This record gives sequence, C-alpha cells and structure tokens, in this order.
Amino acid sequence: MGTEDSSEGSGNGSPAAEPEGTIEEVVLEHDAKIEYLHAMMQDQQKTLAALVKHLERPSSSPDQQDSAPWNLKDGSEKQRGKILGQLYDWIGWYNDTYPGVEEHVIPPCWFRHRAVVQELVAVFVAWQAAYCGLEEPDDAPAYWHERILHPTIARLSSDKAAGWGNCLGTHREPHPPDTGGADREAFQAWLATQGGT
Repeated sequence: MGTEDSSEGSGNGSPAAEPEGTIEEVVLEHDAKIEYLHAMMQDQQKTLAALVKHLERPSSSPDQQDSAPWNLKDGSEKQRGKILGQLYDWIGWYNDTYPGVEEHVIPPCWFRHRAVVQELVAVFVAWQAAYCGLEEPDDAPAYWHERILHPTIARLSSDKAAGWGNCLGTHREPHPPDTGGADREAFQAWLATQGGT
C-alpha cells in the first residue's frame, strides 16, 4: 500500500480536487460565492436585528403599552384621524388600480360600516408592511394579494350584516344582530368563578 501525503486533500484523506478552468474563471466563481454568502449574512443580520427588537419590547400587558397607530379602539383622536385619512386615500388608489368586478370595488359608503373600517385598516396596514420600507426583494406583496386582499374584499362584498353586501349601487344601513350587550354584573360574577378577579 502506498502512503498519501496528509498535507494534501480535504482533510479526509482524499486528494484535493484540482480547480477547473482558468485562474480568472476560478476567481470569478469564488467572488460569486462570496457575494452569495455576504447576502445570506446580511439577511441573517436583519433577522437577528428584528428578533432583538422584538425581545427588547416591554413584556407588560397590552393596557400598559402605547396603542399602535392603527388601533382605532384605543388610539388617540389624532392617530385615528391620521390612519383613517391615509386609508381614505389608499381606497381611492385601490379602486383606480383594481377596478375589476363591481362587488370587488370598495363602495363609497365603506366608512359607514364599523366592521368594514376595521378590516380595511388591517388590509391597509398589511399593504404598508408588504410594500413600504423593504430594501430587498420579498414575497410579501404576493402574500398580501393572495392571503389578505382578495379574501377580505370577497368576504366584505358578500357579507350582508357587517360588510357592504347590501350596498351595491346605494348604501343600506347594516342591520347587525342584537347581541343585547353584555351584562356587567353577570360578567363579573362569571369572571369570579374563573379566578379572574
């Protein structure tokens, strides 16, 4: 049996592979690999920065945290005015961009439907996340279309109670079911049995 020089090879006893091509081709191939690794490292750094930011957020209860700018329930009047103004402009853009079928056009009475306003704010905020602030190509815009925009618009256009299903052509006041409102005393009594007070 012959002996192999252990200084050659990949460390597993096999001889080192000879690079194929000219020195220039080999250098270009290595440059491409380095660029790829650099891009992967940048992606990992962004992911790590996002995780660190998430972990640094206060872990206090939601009622001790500031409201998100799109929180219509708890946000300030100024926050609500700003997000709803942006939503109004965005809906104009949406209707011009996606004219399509009549029931997929957001009707001019959208703001008269409380549930519709909440859902359209969510669609708009998701659109901002998908289209604003990204520096690298991403599948967020495709995800937004497939999983957020189309299902929400289809549901709102067919929903006759909370959506605009009755409003094609003209606005009709929604008639939500009478929930009677929660009885505070009965709720408190129930909550006490749950160990919540």
